Amino acid sequence: FELGNSRKLSDYGLYAGVALPALLFTDKTMRKDFTTIGLLYVETMVIAGGLTNTTKAGFARARPYVYGPEWVPETPLKSGDQAAFVSGHTSLSAAGSFFFARVFSDYHPDSKLKPYVWALAAAVPAVTGYLRVRAGRHYPSDVIAGYALGAAVG
Repeated sequence: FELGNSRKLSDYGLYAGVALPALLFTDKTMRKDFTTIGLLYVETMVIAGGLTNTTKAGFARARPYVYGPEWVPETPLKSGDQAAFVSGHTSLSAAGSFFFARVFSDYHPDSKLKPYVWALAAAVPAVTGYLRVRAGRHYPSDVIAGYALGAAVG
């Protein structure tokens, strides 16, 4: 991967994790509970986003690219350049993915698909986080913390 490709692919990981709960509404039973599930999902994403942004603001950790050879030291840092901890892509992707798996499991406790649903929920933010590190946007600790935050909220 090139850095630019990793960054673009990590965006797709974010979109996938955030959109995954839409699959819940392919199930007739869950579709009947659209309002309840939808409100719970909105709450989940607002909490995950709020905790993520509060943490980013509190730590103001410089992103790895700031220390890279392409960075001009005289360049003034913008707020986005100091928003490494925690990874928002990873936390939001995890929140959406784990929300999807939790709701699926609650509605289908005996489903043979549950292990695959949980594996997908675990994999989407993990790959997203890996790509964020690969793109030079985060340190591994940023994505681990973002993963934990998002998974706990989701």
